[in-house]
Amino acid sequence: MFNMFSQKRKEVASKAVCSCHGFDNSTRRDEAELQYGCSQFEREAARRVVDNSKDDMVSYAEFRQILADTATDGRVESIDEEKVFALVLDMGLRVGEAVADQKNQYVSFVAWCGSRDELIERIRLFIQSQKSHNASWINLWLCRPENVDSYENGRAPRRG
Repeated sequence: MFNMFSQKRKEVASKAVCSCHGFDNSTRRDEAELQYGCSQFEREAARRVVDNSKDDMVSYAEFRQILADTATDGRVESIDEEKVFALVLDMGLRVGEAVADQKNQYVSFVAWCGSRDELIERIRLFIQSQKSHNASWINLWLCRPENVDSYENGRAPRRG
């Protein structure tokens, strides 16, 4: 019975896919939290990230600060960053980059496409590559679907 339940959770969680046109939120938040084995602090950090995204995009620096503020010991390392990214993606946020227009008058959010697992891997590799180049700023952002300006394949987001 436990194996069947575990398999069902995996099937349900695999349905939560970020596509270039939308997000299938068929995975309930509780099921996503169970699948990742998240701690109370990781769940709280994810909720704070989603709450902060209500007003604007959330930068990677702000994301890290939320993790530090949520950690009991104030150390970001005590919270699994990838689990928090997985939770916020399952909660509907998009991940991507901020890109300045040609005239530098406006910055737009370009969301990445892929499944949740593909996005988590891409986030990890992107952060590693930026750190290996001693980048002082990592251009990684999270935002709500309604604030996506475009997707990386050039498609415009669907609006109500």
